[in-house]
Amino acid sequence: KMIKFVHRFIAIPVFTYCRFFVMPFIVQYSAAFESTMWLQNIEHALTPGVGMVIYSFFNGTLLLAFGLNFIYLRRLLFHPFANLVGRQQHHRKDD
Repeated sequence: KMIKFVHRFIAIPVFTYCRFFVMPFIVQYSAAFESTMWLQNIEHALTPGVGMVIYSFFNGTLLLAFGLNFIYLRRLLFHPFANLVGRQQHHRKDD
């Protein structure tokens, strides 16, 4: 019962909060809007246009990671160990 409780009421909510709230609304916002000042400094230090390359690469990587979170959530929801524990508990109740 403890594993099922931890999986359903701790692991899944914490995962969804961190991956679908913190990452897009805090990290992505910071990368997209608050990074413009240091990107301008990088362009002044290096060559013009390199800031946009860094900006595009970093934001693209964050969007890719956000997309992968849907796959990770599906894997977490249907994790074999959690399903196995659930089936074992179901069989014990039938006995």
